[in-house]
Amino acid sequence: MALLRLEGVSVHFRLRRRGRAGGIVRAVDGVDLTINEGEVLGIVGESGCGKTTLGRVIVGLQRPTSGDVVVRGEKRSLRQRPGANARADGFQMVYQDAAGSLNPWKRIGWSIAEPLRNEGMRKPEMRERVLELLDQVGLPDSLIDQYPGQLSGGQQQRAAIARALAGRPRLIVLDEAVSSLDMSTQAQVLNLLKDLAERHAVNYVFISHDIAAVDFMSDRVAVMYLGKIVELEDSHDRTSPLVHPYSITLRSAVPVPDPVVERRRNRIVLTGPVASATELPSGCRFHTRCPIAQPLCSDAEPELVRASPTSRVACHFAGEFDSRYAATGAGTSGASA
Repeated sequence: MALLRLEGVSVHFRLRRRGRAGGIVRAVDGVDLTINEGEVLGIVGESGCGKTTLGRVIVGLQRPTSGDVVVRGEKRSLRQRPGANARADGFQMVYQDAAGSLNPWKRIGWSIAEPLRNEGMRKPEMRERVLELLDQVGLPDSLIDQYPGQLSGGQQQRAAIARALAGRPRLIVLDEAVSSLDMSTQAQVLNLLKDLAERHAVNYVFISHDIAAVDFMSDRVAVMYLGKIVELEDSHDRTSPLVHPYSITLRSAVPVPDPVVERRRNRIVLTGPVASATELPSGCRFHTRCPIAQPLCSDAEPELVRASPTSRVACHFAGEFDSRYAATGAGTSGASA
């Protein structure tokens, strides 16, 4: 049985301008997604694509405008207040701004123990559990009595991860959890997360704009653009490259460690206007920036359909990027690298 399924989930926000109703922001628009037991699902896309809103829906902090959230075969009730679902389902969220998610007036030990107090755990047991969690995330015992402002960014993020683990959750949504850290600290935290996933048998939804970090962490990848999933891997077999033009563009932005290869490779630079979530373009939402767009792309919106035994893609020309991009005179994408 799947841990969680999203069935036609949409989240729309109505804007108000000077007291009057304005446009509608389609943050998430008709998403179908399954999260299986024992896996890490990566969600990647640019800022504003809807991935954070989707993460909040998964946890239960955001009610969908339409569609259903099914947790272990049971449809999630929309009557409970946001947050109650997260606690009932055993889901947690770790945010990009670790400092902002920790109470600056409370000691680190107090913040990590917050889920344990909700369970009614006694103080001696609570302190023992907090010290155990500090050790597991690589923090010294001495930090239990320090305040968030006394910790480095990496230490704050480790403390936030410890708090998320305190209640032994089934799933943790990591929303840009390492993007504010320097590169060396990012690598440490990513390795820590991998180790903790195996030790605690917890599922992750790893949300990031960095496709390299998503590749490192994830068993499967979902690529989002303007509220839609445009490419989705259905299998842990990740031998086939992503083929949607947007996915290929994201990959081309990742630096290659070899300086000779980096100088010679062809990086794809997107041009054209970025569509608004309040005024979506006709047809494919990516066609205004897509380097291989054709007239069909502005006329008909592609559906997310099977492109290979392991993936689904929403593109009229899936798998044809290299040949069509070369025909424009811009070169090849290096998508298979």
